Amino acid sequence: MSPRRDSAAPVRKPSIREDDPVWQAVLRAPIDDEPLTDAELAAMQAGADGPGLPAEAVTAELRRRAEG
Repeated sequence: MSPRRDSAAPVRKPSIREDDPVWQAVLRAPIDDEPLTDAELAAMQAGADGPGLPAEAVTAELRRRAEG
């Protein structure tokens, strides 16, 4: 069960080592500055206009898939 939103549960911060080669690759990766296509813009708008899913439903689905 997840903690209540108003609880003082500790937050886990990932520890990233500065010499980690994957982290260094992320830092060196170029910024994606290509313009969005009409199809990408339409997909983003369709997602923004959708009903969305409650976090509980997403969590339940992920658990169901993980179990089998």
